[in-house]
Amino acid sequence: KMALSKDLQKFLAVDKGTTLTKAEVMKSVSNYIKEKNLQIQEDKRKFLPNKELSKIFGIKGKASNMTFVEINKHVSQHLSSL
Repeated sequence: KMALSKDLQKFLAVDKGTTLTKAEVMKSVSNYIKEKNLQIQEDKRKFLPNKELSKIFGIKGKASNMTFVEINKHVSQHLSSL
């Protein structure tokens, strides 16, 4: 389990002090992408981040298509060992 940044706690709507594994965070972000219909219809392996995701991922300006594999590198900055 890892500690989450304040921004990630807010994004995932979890209580302060909540700890999650990287896999749990990845699953939550993937579910968010699917719930918000952010996937590219022609290629479901890709998605277009919305404003909230871009903020969490640290993307400035207009976001371009991303793959689910890329989520890992972007959420890592929000996780720290206990």
